[in-house]
Amino acid sequence: MNMPEGYGTRLSRTLTMSPDPVVYASDATWQAERRTVFAATWQYVGDARKLTLTGDHLAASFAGYRVIVVRQADGSLKGFHNICRHRAAPVIETDGYGRSAVLTCPYHRWAYGLDGGLRTTPEFGEVAGFRCEDHGLLGVHVDVWREHIFVHLGDEPKPLEKALIDMPGLVGDRPLERCTLYDSWFIDFDANWKVYLENYVEGYHVPSVHLAFNAELEPGSFTTKAHRNTITMRADAKAGGLYEGLWTWTWPAFTLVLFHGGYDISRICPISPEKTRVHFDIYVDPKADLSDEQKAATSKGVRDLVAEDMAISEAVHANLASGVFPGGPLSPRHEEGVALFHDKLRAAGVA
Repeated sequence: MNMPEGYGTRLSRTLTMSPDPVVYASDATWQAERRTVFAATWQYVGDARKLTLTGDHLAASFAGYRVIVVRQADGSLKGFHNICRHRAAPVIETDGYGRSAVLTCPYHRWAYGLDGGLRTTPEFGEVAGFRCEDHGLLGVHVDVWREHIFVHLGDEPKPLEKALIDMPGLVGDRPLERCTLYDSWFIDFDANWKVYLENYVEGYHVPSVHLAFNAELEPGSFTTKAHRNTITMRADAKAGGLYEGLWTWTWPAFTLVLFHGGYDISRICPISPEKTRVHFDIYVDPKADLSDEQKAATSKGVRDLVAEDMAISEAVHANLASGVFPGGPLSPRHEEGVALFHDKLRAAGVA
């Protein structure tokens, strides 16, 4: 998306309103989002550093889709829909990491090779015209950016680097690859995924919702900027603070935050129009001068921020679903990130 002028300039010149509140609760909008947003874009699903050996695999879910990524004998990664070709049961029942020599569906024990090819169909019987090679797992596209795995469900996706076009300049030479996982969790909450992301991409709420976090920042230093496919939030930390002051969101559901000695990453996974799951991972650089107390404080700080964001998102969603709110104006000073997000939704035909 080309942006000939800053979003803040545009918002100052023309009053811009939020979308029709019906899009936050409509099942029709949700089904359209599944197809035109989540199936049609690159989705972050996990950590390539955890898939080191042949047969290591990752199962992940987002927006009603389930996928598997498997390390092949030649070192490459292959991805598949997590759907058995017999009766549509999940081949891997639980999301997460594992290792298998073969991928065996727990329903009727159909077994697939690591390349997705159907190998055995126990006690299926003889059927004219049935061939295992016609019933392999359905493939998805896989690519990796700095040890982070992305999948795309479309037929001919644009390269991953196009989706992440802003990230190299933002992250620079930070040693993401050598960082190790420190903390990992997910949270389910009762709000539409768009409500959560609108909150994420603006700092307007920080002084009132995140009191402890705001106390670590220099007053008035929080700024938001819309890039081509990413929104950045920056702030100056007070002396001794751990926050480096760069938060990023990339369309549609990937966030990365830099802090002193590491980074955190999240993926936003809508479950329904009114329920969302967000996965969080915190990584630390083993060569950084972070004490155990600082690592623990960083993790607690992120968890506290998340809890506060979830609470306000649930309250906002409840009011949006009431049918009373007519839509509201966007701040030219603080909400250009929200404006870019809304423009992306409109371009996808869902706002």
